[in-house]
Amino acid sequence: MKQRLERLKVRTEGRQRVDVTAGAKGRARQRARRGLVTVFVRHTSASVIVQENADPPVLRDMERFFARLVPAGRSPL
Repeated sequence: MKQRLERLKVRTEGRQRVDVTAGAKGRARQRARRGLVTVFVRHTSASVIVQENADPPVLRDMERFFARLVPAGRSPL
């Protein structure tokens, strides 16, 4: 099986949720007809959340949860 590394750069400012679906899907479509896509975030304070078209209330609940978990401007340590 062939492997390929593609980088998708996303600029952010502060805490926010960023949908990278279109970018990842576009790169995969350009390079392969079938296979597996692995998304790896190269940042210590970022994470990948996999969700299926969540309703706006679910997204707001998630944002409130993360704001309580790690308040803005405070180090978790």
